[in-house]
Amino acid sequence: MVFHDIDYNTIDEKQKLTVFKDISEGNCSGYVIRNFFDSALLDKLRDIFYQYPHEYFVPYDGFESLPRPFNFIFKTEQSDWKREADYIYTQLEKKGISEVFQSRMKKLVGNTELFFSSPQQAHSFSKSWSSLRRLQPEKGYFEVHCGRLFQDANKTFYNFFRNVANVDMQMVFLMIVDRPEDTVSDIDIYSANWNEVNEKVDAEYLKDRNGNVLALKDMEVERIQLNEGDILFFDEGNCWHAVPRFSGNKARMSFGGFVTQYREKDKVQFWV
Repeated sequence: MVFHDIDYNTIDEKQKLTVFKDISEGNCSGYVIRNFFDSALLDKLRDIFYQYPHEYFVPYDGFESLPRPFNFIFKTEQSDWKREADYIYTQLEKKGISEVFQSRMKKLVGNTELFFSSPQQAHSFSKSWSSLRRLQPEKGYFEVHCGRLFQDANKTFYNFFRNVANVDMQMVFLMIVDRPEDTVSDIDIYSANWNEVNEKVDAEYLKDRNGNVLALKDMEVERIQLNEGDILFFDEGNCWHAVPRFSGNKARMSFGGFVTQYREKDKVQFWV
């Protein structure tokens, strides 16, 4: 696996990075862009999260998400999800984070057009382009998974989006806002790809298309370490990955979302 590791502050205007094109065409596994956000911007993200009335949060075991995960869009909590999506979208605009993020992204994507989901776009399936998540020590983690694993569980959503986009190429951006001191890895990305490995047996084993059971411990793995303000891009839909458990007293907060290519266009949509 090849991950390009670049400091944002060293990117020259003449340097033509094409992050999404490189990932989608298999030229690399992903990009880590260091120092994408500074401490002032991270403080604004923290304010957005902590100023939201926490009595509204869904009590997931070990983590909170604002807005709640996208698979609730077509379920009974739709009105709650819309309220949360509207809140985070509006706050990102008011605090100038959306403008900064979009401006800085232009240095990374070449000629690719960027489309950001918003509450005002009635034709869009998503009402926000990003989310904030907080994981708690010991409890907050995600077992091995990949985006395509969930397509059957969310057929209404994916069938709607499939009309305009290549949903099988679902990339992601992940930025660390608060990083616990005892974190060894922020995300583990395994060499297993959905095209060859399409079944999860349990938290430690996967199964390939020939029925062979594969142990995670025997696979090549890239353990990505991000500092606060660093951002990661990779093919979340096809690459099996996990967010490890961590210890200590400090929660882990991240800022992120999905990035999906449009069909027959050099265009991507940011959404959650």
